[in-house]
Amino acid sequence: MELSKAALKRNVDLALPASIIAGFVTLAAQRLGTVPVPDKGDEAFMLQVPYEILYRGKFALPMYRFLGGNIENAWHSLRPVYFLSLSAFYKIFGLGLTQGRAFNLLTAALTLLIVYLIGRRMVSWQAGLIAVLMLISDLLFFERARMLRNDFPAAMFALFAFYLFEKAEKKRRPWLYFFSGLSAGAGVMCHTNVVYLIAALGLLMLLADGLSLFRGMKLYILSSGVLVATSYEIVYGIFDYKNLRLQYRGDNAHFSILSWPGFWQNLLEEPQRYTDWYDGGVMFGAVPRTLSHVFQYLTIAALVYLIARSVREFRRGTAMAEPRARFLVVTLVGALFFALFTRNTGYYIIHLECWYALAEGAAHAPKRCSLLNARRTCFRLSTGKAKQNIFAGGAQSRPGLIRGIQTSSEKHSTRRSLSCRRHRAGDCDRVSRRRSLLCDYRTANGSCGRHRWKGLRSADAAPK
Repeated sequence: MELSKAALKRNVDLALPASIIAGFVTLAAQRLGTVPVPDKGDEAFMLQVPYEILYRGKFALPMYRFLGGNIENAWHSLRPVYFLSLSAFYKIFGLGLTQGRAFNLLTAALTLLIVYLIGRRMVSWQAGLIAVLMLISDLLFFERARMLRNDFPAAMFALFAFYLFEKAEKKRRPWLYFFSGLSAGAGVMCHTNVVYLIAALGLLMLLADGLSLFRGMKLYILSSGVLVATSYEIVYGIFDYKNLRLQYRGDNAHFSILSWPGFWQNLLEEPQRYTDWYDGGVMFGAVPRTLSHVFQYLTIAALVYLIARSVREFRRGTAMAEPRARFLVVTLVGALFFALFTRNTGYYIIHLECWYALAEGAAHAPKRCSLLNARRTCFRLSTGKAKQNIFAGGAQSRPGLIRGIQTSSEKHSTRRSLSCRRHRAGDCDRVSRRRSLLCDYRTANGSCGRHRWKGLRSADAAPK
């Protein structure tokens, strides 16, 4: 009971973003099955594949049978996780356009929740809240959340993979790396554009560990998770390569860019994607774009700030301990990947604007674990009854191990010893709490939870 109360107290901040996301879902669900009318083709074939799975027992796309390659009986979709998940949802709630759009809206809501959790974990709850508010204020995000497509499930899995990766980097648990790779692979099996995240995670590990990354296990554990999630399409594509080529023959929309002229042409046309985003989609022509434009302008300012800050951290050699620098790496890798390897389609911005929102939250929100907070807490606890309690409870029971907190006039020389490396880097998830900041002064190993403290052990006796 006490444990559940403590967990509830730690997560009480979830009530505000949960209520905001619930309001967004309520508004976006109005007339979901009738507005807008089905789009120019995506919703049609995304309805047909689950129909074939549920009623014919085949993963097929008969509407493209003119391509050959046995596509009317076995389609190499490259996104089986999405269609199988959508089919399971249809199996429970029935087959129809309204149900498909409801599935997409559900994944959009989960995307918002994961965005908040990432911002809260890496920077502060304010950063997560800012990111959520920026996303729901964007008209293109609102428009695509009401339509049946595979962008939101892919973005959801990509963000969840990054969240698990950050937890794995803190806790160094192999199973977290595996499930991070599994989630990233599931994202790729929803939309191949999520390959950008796998590249970004690899770059983050390389920047943090250097060449020693290849001598460790975490890269291979994460890669094994990706391979498990994508193994179906890889193995099936190898054994049925002839039909795979036939099914995708003449697909210049997706594969013409896989050449040097295609890369260059795609890069030149990339501004069109952001022009479409600035226009705000086509569904709500009479709605002002003011909030969307505010989001976009603040994104530019946030990226400039994060680049300047990350350059400073790279010069100091502490960039990978800075959450804002890690946000920037993933954002820039994603933007470059989409500029080079994907079509210049406006709605692909859904994958990128989640990272833009997180970058904006990280740039404009205060850190949850800042050295200033550590100094203030140490100063408060260095005076009054708290100091007496620490000395009485800790120093007397274990004399010789604890030096204690010095007076306020001496706090300048001890404030660095009262914060572990990750506290000083602003990267500790157990901060701004008296217990985790001061920890237990009676421990012999001088640790604050998982992190090593510096300078607290001493041969000096307790203060008189």
